[in-house]
Amino acid sequence: MTPTPNPEDGSAFGEIDLTRYWHLLIHQSWVIALLIVVGLAGASTYLARTPKVYTSTATIEVEAESRKMTTFQQVMASEFKTSEGLKTVEQSLLTASLMLRVIHVNNLTEDPTFVKPRPDKTPYPDSYLVERFEKKISVTLRRGTRLIDITLIDESPEKARVLAQSVVDQFLLENSEQKLRVSRMASSALQREADELKMKVERSERNLQEYREKHHAVSLEDKQNIIVDKLKALNEKTTQAKQDRLKLESDMAVINATGTGNPEHLLLLSAVSTQPEVENLRKQIQEKEAEFFVLKERYLEKHPRYIQAETQIKDLKAALRTAATRAGEKVAQSYQAAKTMEAKLVEALAEQEKLSLELHSISIPYNVLVREVESDRALYSSVLNGLKETNATKSLESTNIRLLDAPIVSSSPFKPNPLKIILMAIVGGFAIGTGLIICYDILNGAIRSVEDVESGLSLPVLAAVPAGKFPPGTPENIVHSLPQSSSSEAFRLLRTSIALLGKQAEHRVVLFTSAVPGEGKTFCSINYAASLAQQGLRTLLVDADLRNPRLSRIMLEDDPDSSGSSTNMDGLSGCLSGAVSLPSACKNTKFPWLSILPAGRKAPNPSELLGSRAVQELIDEASQNFDRVVIDTPPVNAVSDALMLMSYAQSVCMVIRTNSTSRRAVFRGLRLITRAGRKPDGVVLNRTIVRKKATQDYIHYTPTPHDVNQDETP
Repeated sequence: MTPTPNPEDGSAFGEIDLTRYWHLLIHQSWVIALLIVVGLAGASTYLARTPKVYTSTATIEVEAESRKMTTFQQVMASEFKTSEGLKTVEQSLLTASLMLRVIHVNNLTEDPTFVKPRPDKTPYPDSYLVERFEKKISVTLRRGTRLIDITLIDESPEKARVLAQSVVDQFLLENSEQKLRVSRMASSALQREADELKMKVERSERNLQEYREKHHAVSLEDKQNIIVDKLKALNEKTTQAKQDRLKLESDMAVINATGTGNPEHLLLLSAVSTQPEVENLRKQIQEKEAEFFVLKERYLEKHPRYIQAETQIKDLKAALRTAATRAGEKVAQSYQAAKTMEAKLVEALAEQEKLSLELHSISIPYNVLVREVESDRALYSSVLNGLKETNATKSLESTNIRLLDAPIVSSSPFKPNPLKIILMAIVGGFAIGTGLIICYDILNGAIRSVEDVESGLSLPVLAAVPAGKFPPGTPENIVHSLPQSSSSEAFRLLRTSIALLGKQAEHRVVLFTSAVPGEGKTFCSINYAASLAQQGLRTLLVDADLRNPRLSRIMLEDDPDSSGSSTNMDGLSGCLSGAVSLPSACKNTKFPWLSILPAGRKAPNPSELLGSRAVQELIDEASQNFDRVVIDTPPVNAVSDALMLMSYAQSVCMVIRTNSTSRRAVFRGLRLITRAGRKPDGVVLNRTIVRKKATQDYIHYTPTPHDVNQDETP
């Protein structure tokens, strides 16, 4: 069994369906078109009333270094190598002092297009003039370059060019004047510094000469270099002697442990085995042993050649032992000589280090005095050079900024830009229209599609009745009047869907209701009953809306013969009160197999009538006389009449009008039906437009405009 929906749960609603929104925008495209037209009208008015403004742009280049610079200017120019320096130049073009210079040079205070003359003829304050000029100028640093664009805006193209050129000229002039002031200040400061440094150099040279005479250190640098070279050479020799001694010391340890009388152990030492005599004897022994190995294969032990070869090998081995013993003695002698040499070198190194320390103690103050003299001389020379270079002529010639592209007169206005404004009006109208449509759709809160019903209400959609734009005067019974329409096919689908709910005997009495008035339940009741009659089933259409019997008026107006024979007591109210019988109250319509039980007279107590036992007897009698009974009831949220009749119906269909019925109203209606002990078998989604999704295997529905032929007034 399908679970009952929770009225407080709206999580299933509000899912974004791009396809639905696409069709919604297409359907409501008139709103977008209207806003675009309004935007174009506003754009046209703006273009007609806004004066044309022209621009002129001058481009300057900020060089990393100027061609002719003083020492101070080199320091300043180095700032232009960084992006911060370029940004500083850019902002310098927007200073108030520069703007005032341009304003006064071009007599803008007398120009009525710039500032209107005051009635009392008093001048405007400088701050106001600067604010006015700031609106005309814009300075932009081109990214990744050293170029700066200066753009001036004015209603006159020629004046815009003149002002752009004037800004560049005044900036270069102001820059040159500033450099001239800096050069003059620098020249005065350098002169004072040069006088002080001159006396300092003389004093430091005098101190150095006195120290040389006192310590006889005229050639101190040469002595120090000689001692350092000797110390370096002795250190290298001492290190080498120590390495030689350590190498021999390891061999002497073996010799002392085994003695010189053990030649076999001596031959294992590298110092012994590498002796030329030992190496020669070893080689001879290897050769003789190889020859002896060949002779053993050919001769016996008693053969003379065998004996001769064996004797030679023994003699050579004896000679090798003797040579090894002599080599061991030589290693001992070499070790003693290495120790003696190392000791002498260590002694000489210590003596040379002592001399170096003595000389170093003298050279420390000497080097300090020398460095002081050199530093004073270098600083004095630098100040003299700066003093020579710093003069007014070179200050005026040196500059890091040059005009790269002079401003020209513009042939077309900068603004207003007709194409841009028209495009903005079109895009803005489209965006605002789209936003209004989507916002209204979101805030509307109505059920919009089959997916909303099935996922949000957990109820199946038995049929989706598309809205048709029928000709005026088309009767409500479109199943008979327009059998080929898509709406008629939807009611035949509804007939099939209800038949598939279970056995036919269990779904003979079908009740139609809605949450609120105007959903189209009467329209659905009439056409569903007509579709049953078309199948050859005897169908009774019951108008159970005793408060507003709209079904009776529609059907009896369509069939004047039937309405003429009715009385005020005929109908449902008369049957329930016992005034008439069911057969006499039922009226045949002009459609075969379709009869109607009108509502009858308006009862003062319809709820009591519909809650009486006579209702059950009436339904049982109608079921015996007819194959199908279709009941049209009032909305459940308005009155309780439909809730009383639901216990007698075998099938309950809830009609929901797409994009009209709010979710709160539907949830409240379902809650009332659930409290009455019933649950709708399904939903009839009324007034939809059927479109097939390419990516899904079911039909998607979106709302359609109001159709008077399917509207049900409350």
